[in-house]
Amino acid sequence: MSTPRNPAFAGLAGPAPTTIAGFKARVDPHGSRTDLVDLSVGDPRVEVGETTRATLAEGVPAVSAYPLASGTAEVRDAIAAWVRRRFGVAVDAGTEVVPTHGSKEAVAAFTQLVTAPAATGDGARSTVVVTTPGYPTPEHAARLLGADVVTLGLGPEGGFLPDLDAVPPAVWSRVALLWLNYPNNPTAAVAPLDLYERAAELARRHGFVVASDEAYVDVYGSTPPPSALQVSDRSHVVVFTSLSKRSGLTAFRCGAVVGPAELLADLKRLRAMLGLAPQVFTQHLAARSWDDDGGAASLRVSLMARTRILVDAARGAGAETYGGDASPFVWMRVPDDETELSLCTRLADAGVVVTPGSFFGAAGAGFVRMAAMAPAGDCERAAAVLRAVL
Repeated sequence: MSTPRNPAFAGLAGPAPTTIAGFKARVDPHGSRTDLVDLSVGDPRVEVGETTRATLAEGVPAVSAYPLASGTAEVRDAIAAWVRRRFGVAVDAGTEVVPTHGSKEAVAAFTQLVTAPAATGDGARSTVVVTTPGYPTPEHAARLLGADVVTLGLGPEGGFLPDLDAVPPAVWSRVALLWLNYPNNPTAAVAPLDLYERAAELARRHGFVVASDEAYVDVYGSTPPPSALQVSDRSHVVVFTSLSKRSGLTAFRCGAVVGPAELLADLKRLRAMLGLAPQVFTQHLAARSWDDDGGAASLRVSLMARTRILVDAARGAGAETYGGDASPFVWMRVPDDETELSLCTRLADAGVVVTPGSFFGAAGAGFVRMAAMAPAGDCERAAAVLRAVL
C-alpha cells in the first residue's frame, strides 16, 4: 500500500518535462555538456568572496540558541533603513518588518496565515488572485492549502498589467489575497504606482490583502521601479523582498516581509509555530548587505549590461522581445512558424538553455524567458547563438 499524498501536490508537481529541471535533463540527460549557457534560472551566481565569509563568521554566536522568529534588531533596523532610503517610506523596524529565509517560504507561510481552505464557511476568505504568466509559488501555496484560485491574464496589449476592474465585486468579497509581482517575472514589465494605489483601494473596500512580490525591485536600468509600500494608505499592503537578486545572496536565503504591524504580529506567531527563523549569522550578513547600496548598484549595472547583450542580439535577429530596462529577464515571443518546445530545443542544441513560457502558466504559451544571470562572457556566447538560430 502506498503512503498518502496531498492530491493537490500531484497536480502541481506535474511530470518532469513540464519543469525547468526536467527540460534541462531532457536536453542534457547525462549532465555532460560543457558548452551549455544556462539562461533558464534566475540565479546571479555571484562568487562568495572573503568579505562575505568573514561577515558570516562575525555573526556566529558565542552560545548556540534558537533564533527568534521576529529576527534580530540589527537586520530589522537595516531593512527599515533600506526602505526609507529606497522608497522614502518610514516603517517601524520592531513591528512592521520580519526577516525571512528569502521570500519564497514567506509567500507560502503568509498564504496559510490569511487564507482559508475552500468551503470553510462562516465568512472565511478562501480565494487567492494571481497573475498569469507568473512566478508559480503564490498559486502553488494557495492550491496546496485547498483555496480557490482566480487568475488574471497579463498580455502585451495591456503592458503585462492586470485589469483589476475586470474582477466583479462579488469575487473581491471572497478574496483573501491579491498577488502582484513587479518588476514582473517572467515578462519583465514594471508596474506604475497607480496600479498599486488601485489595488490598495480595492483591498480596503473589500477587506483583502495586497501581497506584492518585489524580489527584483533593485535590479533596473535608469529608472528605479516603485514599490507598493509607496501607496497613500498601506493598511492592506504587504511587501515581500529579498537579497537574492539585489545582492546575489541566493545561497544564504535572506529576505523580508514588510507590512502592517497587526498582521505581521500574527505572521511572527505563525513562523514561531513552524520553526521559520533565519540563522543569526545569515541575519548578520543580511544586515550588512541591506546597508550596502554600493555593492547592490555594482551588481545591478552588471546584470543590466548582460540583459542588454541578449536583448540587442534577439532584436537584431528580428525577434519580438519585452524587458531589458528594469529586470534581468527577457521575454521573447516565439516565431509564428514554430512552437516553444521546438525553439527551446533548437537553442539547446546550439548551446543555450531558456525557459518555455508555458512553464509560467498557460498565458505564457508562445513565449520563452531568458534570465541574463550567466557570466557576461556566457551571455556573449548566448547572443551569438541567438543571432545564428533566430
